[in-house]
Amino acid sequence: MEYEFTVDAEGLVAVALSADLPLMGEALQDSIGTHPPVGAAKGGPSTYWIDEALKGLRARIEDDSDEPFASGNMTYLRAGHGVVEARYDYAPDDDQLVDAVPVDEFVDLLGAWRRRVLAESPTADQHKPPPPHVWTMPPG
Repeated sequence: MEYEFTVDAEGLVAVALSADLPLMGEALQDSIGTHPPVGAAKGGPSTYWIDEALKGLRARIEDDSDEPFASGNMTYLRAGHGVVEARYDYAPDDDQLVDAVPVDEFVDLLGAWRRRVLAESPTADQHKPPPPHVWTMPPG
């Protein structure tokens, strides 16, 4: 799988895949990307969605589940049978509308993407949503 990274004026890092994987490229931007999550500090890219995708992918492989590990507005990513598939939400069973890459190549891509984001913004791994508020009950 061939890819390259681009950086926009906001410092967000995008990945562009070779032309033979258009849906996978679309799903990476839609389902993962480097925008900070809601509630995170702004001012540059975040590795949050890359980290969440890696965590989700590892969990699906461990559970041997083909449930999506990342999803966006119209695409999702799932793993199974040694590959990661990119599919559209509106056509989940259409095997004509799918791109697939070996899991190890996908993991390598996410690792390279994460390293590039950190090279552009060394604090990108700190742009996370705040922890959920814990409501305590008064003694009583």
